[in-house]
Amino acid sequence: MKSARKIPMLCGNDETSRRAKIIKPLVRATTSGILWYIEEPDHLWTTNIHDDPRFIGNTDGLVQVAKIVTSHLRRSSNEFSASVGEVLSQIPECLLAGVVAFECQPIKSIGGTYPMASTILYGKKAA
Repeated sequence: MKSARKIPMLCGNDETSRRAKIIKPLVRATTSGILWYIEEPDHLWTTNIHDDPRFIGNTDGLVQVAKIVTSHLRRSSNEFSASVGEVLSQIPECLLAGVVAFECQPIKSIGGTYPMASTILYGKKAA
């Protein structure tokens, strides 16, 4: 029996669920390029945040605090797919302080590797 491939995780399910209460997904509208908070997906690990996102709020007051590369499971041969769980489980502990949101931008995949994303971490602007 073939074993399932897994993405590299820096924390377990409980910690990922805790992070999901604090760090929210963002998606850039394809027509306007505006960055929006989106409605949280039904499933932390299986719902693609780019698949029909429901925009719920603007991102005024956010600033980029870091950029990391994240790996994602291949769900479709032609479409980039990222889940909240995949992203949150790959944020290093040393970068968590002050992070309130993230945005994934696909990076071209090379050969048989996992689909990759440049994941931008955002915090709130200082008052």
